[in-house]
Formats: sequence, C-alpha cells, structure tokens
Amino acid sequence: MSRLILLMGVVVLFAAPGCSGEGSSTVEGEIGPQGEIGPQGVEGPAGPQGEIGPQGVEGPAGSEGPAGASGVDGADGLPGPQGIQGVPGTAGVDGVNGVDGVDGVNGLGLVWLGTFAAPPGAPSENDAYYNSTDGIAYVFDSVTWQILAKDGLDGLDGVDGVQGPQGIQGVPGTAGVDGADGADGSDGLPGPQGAAGPAGPPGSVWGEPAAVFAGFTTGLYDGNQSGHSGMNAVCDSEFVGSHLCHVSEYLLCNSATPAPALGAWVADSCGVSGFGTETTLIGNHLAGKSISVSTYRNCYNWTINDATYTGNAITTERTTYTGKNCDVPRPLACCSTPYREVFSGFTSTSYTGDMGGQAGVHFLCGLDFPGSHMCHMAEYYRANTTNLPPADGAWIDKSAGFKMGAGGTFTTTVCASSELGRSIACSTYNNCYNWTTSDNTYSGNTVTELNVTYTGKNCDTPRPIACCE
Repeated sequence: MSRLILLMGVVVLFAAPGCSGEGSSTVEGEIGPQGEIGPQGVEGPAGPQGEIGPQGVEGPAGSEGPAGASGVDGADGLPGPQGIQGVPGTAGVDGVNGVDGVDGVNGLGLVWLGTFAAPPGAPSENDAYYNSTDGIAYVFDSVTWQILAKDGLDGLDGVDGVQGPQGIQGVPGTAGVDGADGADGSDGLPGPQGAAGPAGPPGSVWGEPAAVFAGFTTGLYDGNQSGHSGMNAVCDSEFVGSHLCHVSEYLLCNSATPAPALGAWVADSCGVSGFGTETTLIGNHLAGKSISVSTYRNCYNWTINDATYTGNAITTERTTYTGKNCDVPRPLACCSTPYREVFSGFTSTSYTGDMGGQAGVHFLCGLDFPGSHMCHMAEYYRANTTNLPPADGAWIDKSAGFKMGAGGTFTTTVCASSELGRSIACSTYNNCYNWTTSDNTYSGNTVTELNVTYTGKNCDTPRPIACCE
C-alpha cells in the first residue's frame, strides 16, 4: 500500500509544468484516462513511518512449524483426586494347567480303642481312647499320651419358666367296643433259666433237706478252679449266694431245667456208712459233699485240667464221671441251699499247735471273729466258702461219726455230711494232741486248696486258724 502512494506522488511531480502557459492562464481540462502503469521506478528513500493502520483481517493459520526442543520437566504436582473406577476388562483366557505335584505320604489315622478308666497297656502310635476317670480323650504319639479333647463344663441351669395355667378338661371319649378274643397261639420254646430269687426268711430246715437249685452257669470252665472254694466263687459270680452243688444235693432239688449238652460240673457226694463211700446215684439228705482226692472224681478236687483226670457232670441221662475229662470247659451246676454252717475267715495271726486245748483255740478265733470257733472239716466244707485257704494251709479239726450197723465211731477228712461232728481224739497225727503241743514230732490237720490233711503238717509251724460260726 505504501509503494502505491509513493508512485502516485512521483507521477504528479512530473506532470505539473505542462498544465499552465507562461504569462497566461488556461482552463484546466478534464482528467484523461488513466495511463498504463509505467515501468517500476527506482525505489526512493524510505519515507517516514506511517501511522499504524487498522488491524487487518487475520490471515489463515500457517502450517505448524517443527516442534521445539523439550523443556526441562517441571516439579511433580499434587496427586489428583481418585478417578472413577474403570469398566473391568474382559477376562483373559485361562492358562494351561500345571503338572500335578507328587502325592504326599499318607498320614496315620486314629485307632479308637474305646473307653477305659486308666491308660491301656502296650499302645501303638495314633491309638486313642477316652479316660472315664478324668473325662479326657488321649492319643498316643509313640512316646506318651497326648490330650486329644476334654469334656466341656456343664452350662448353668436356665431359670424355670412360669407355669402356664391348667388347660380345660377335655370331654371323655366314648369307650370303644371290646374286640373279640384272638385264637390261642402255639406254645413257645422254654425260656432260659431265670435268675435265682432272693433268699427267703430263715426257716427251720437246713442243708440237703432244704436243697434249692440256682441254675447252670452260662460261662464254661475246666476242672482247675483252685479247689472247692474256687468253684463256689464261680457259682456266686453268676447266682449270688450260690455254690457248686454236690450230687445228692442236686438230686434233692428235683430241678426241671434240662442239663446242658456238654454236661455240667457237680461235686461228688459221700455216704455215712462209716467208710466215706462216694456216690453219684443217690439223692439222700444224709449224704454230703465228698472231698476225696482221686484221679476219677472232682478233677482232683477241682485243682487240675489234665485230660487224664475226670470229674463228675450232670447229663441228660444221669450223673456220671466216666469220660468227663477235666480239660474240657463245661457249665457248673449251682445250688443256693441254705446251710446252718457259716465260715467266718482265717485268723490274721498264725499259731503253733499249742494253743491251750480246744477252749484255747476257740478263744483265738473269737479274737478275730467275735462269736466264732475253730471249724471242723465237715463244718468248713458245708459252709461252701469262696475264700481260698492259705498256701501252707490253716489249722482245722477232724470230723467224726458213728459207724452204722457196726457200732463204734470213725474219723474222716473226706466227707462233709450233716451227720458228722468234731473229733477230739488225742493222737500223734490228729489235732496236735488236741492243740496242746508244738512238738515237731506231732502233726495236726490243715485245710488247703486240695483237701484236709495232716501229713507233714508239723505242730511247730505257725499257721492261721480256720474259724466258723
């Protein structure tokens, strides 16, 4: 724009002299048409700075220049607020399963032994049990018992609720019509032997005449039960207050209970003929229990279970000892017959044979068991005690009876009949000369698990006394 103004100024300067005549005035003619633009003149000197013109229209933006070099990073600004949770991305594809690891060694499981009042013996690792004494379950770790669990404490009792009011009495229903009686069923099989009833009040009949059968034991036992007292203890464990029957006693019971197929052990009986004759065939109230030591009777007084020895047994046909070998376990035939004879016990003190005579030995029994006296043999066995005698025996009197049909008397250590009484015969071999000597050349009677004997029981050896009431 400045260049166009300058050019127009130059044109005016050159045209001015030709527009007027010298000395005269002329009329200015009309401006002719614009001539063609002449050639570019030489650029004149720069004119003074013109005034700033008005702001021109902004031209289009030029193309973006190249990016300048990056400036130095400014300091980190404060953290902005938490942004909104983005939309979860699509789940990736599951990776390939890894190779299975090697199986571990199987652990040991608990072996439950049950409930015991004390730790079981010889436990193995992981054996477990419940101790009923302290209320704790234990497990064995191969060295000692470790606590597995304890019983919890009982909770406090809750408060009783208020009793509700009594409901209204309902209207009684109409009684139903009695049904017709059904047809009688067929008889059932006989039931098992019932338990013995409680002992009745004391009566006036004792011993074999009042014989009572208690039953056959359910347990089976061989011929070695530590003597007559051991067999009595077996019966007492199943029928309280009972003892092993002897043959006559059992037969006098007139029992209707069938005998077991194996047969049932029963003690031999002895007669009162004066010779201690054994019997397995007669049920007589004068007969008593036999304690004769024999290979063929009572399994050697119930102290042996050898097959070469035999004992008496109740069978379906009869009472017999033939072929009833002592090594075969069988039930026992048990009686609860009331006997007047009562065994008190063995004295806690041992004495030699010189005890001041019969009165003195009875006095010594009374010191341990008031009201008691020394037993004689038949009395001791008729008491049917369950107490085992001391290993070396206990002092006891012999028994004696009258010889039937022949006159005179006899002594015995093998028959426990009610017809027998105490023998006070003075002898080198009986009763330590009626309990007045402790000389070792004299001997006295003692009761052992096997039988009553005086052989080798020298009067100088202290022993307890067998006492009866």
